[in-house]
Amino acid sequence: MGDCDMANGFNKFLFCKEFLNSALACFALLVCAPAHAAYPERPVRVIIPFPPGGGSDLVGRIIAGILTERLGVSFVSDNRVGAGGAIGAEIAAKAAPDGYTLLVGTPGSMTINPAMIANLAYDPLRDFEPVTRATTSHMVMVVRKDLPVKSVKDIIALAQTIAKTGAMNIGSSGIGSTSHLGGELFKIMAGVQMTNVPYKGTGPAVIDLIGGRIDVLIENLPVLSPFIKRGDIRLLAVGGPARARSVPDIPTIAESGLPGYESTTWLGLLAPAKAPKHIVAQLHAAVASAMRTPAMTEKLAAMGYESTADDTPEQLRAYLNAKLSEMKGVVKAIGLKPQ
Repeated sequence: MGDCDMANGFNKFLFCKEFLNSALACFALLVCAPAHAAYPERPVRVIIPFPPGGGSDLVGRIIAGILTERLGVSFVSDNRVGAGGAIGAEIAAKAAPDGYTLLVGTPGSMTINPAMIANLAYDPLRDFEPVTRATTSHMVMVVRKDLPVKSVKDIIALAQTIAKTGAMNIGSSGIGSTSHLGGELFKIMAGVQMTNVPYKGTGPAVIDLIGGRIDVLIENLPVLSPFIKRGDIRLLAVGGPARARSVPDIPTIAESGLPGYESTTWLGLLAPAKAPKHIVAQLHAAVASAMRTPAMTEKLAAMGYESTADDTPEQLRAYLNAKLSEMKGVVKAIGLKPQ
């Protein structure tokens, strides 16, 4: 074999060695790199912890429809009702963290139940991976139409006067409801005495407000809008940190004499804890992009809701933490003991 042949053979050897090393390196990268399976590959269950037909159900089905359209696989609504949302939340908390079971979270299931129910079977911060707070709606203060007040300041002044002779009645949709705790927070911050009259739901409370058997009610704007528009009851103020888009001329409770007051309700999407980060990010992107469209904004506004789907998972976690602390403080202040 000549020198030339030897050189060629050596070069071929080096080439083969380098090729083999490169192939092994690529193989190692493929083995070590995180492989994300396509998601979703089958239908996804979206647990709605309240009955069909209500606001939670309507918005939950809108979210499920958005995800079905955007991700190309059916997101199926599953109403699991009971215990103020606790039953559905528990089912979601115990599901496999693979992105194929999701929960439509509400104040009841995520912040009120943990404050009101002893030994709750789930922890809203430990057992869930937040995705986004999709919508918010204002709790609003309404009064019977013949009550001689025009503002929140008037309500506070009247309550202070009536306290000397007889209590002012404030209705609620039940003990431990958002309506009840919103009213109790108002009483604490305003320093007034008002008698809570609990009802089994919003409907009976509104009937008695129209009939003059109670004086004040703090309840969700979408629920009360038809009665306000007909003039059956009067809207004094909204409970959010800013005015509602649907009633921009109505001031907030905070700017009407009670700085710092806030009472809103919200609907959000959560996955079981330890759900893959890339799935959470995919779900968030799909909901947020759809909620930002003018058509969806108008649709929600007509129902009394505002889109907050730009909230990141981290922002929703911080929000839950803050609201959970607030609700525990209100429950303690009014002397309710978790049952």
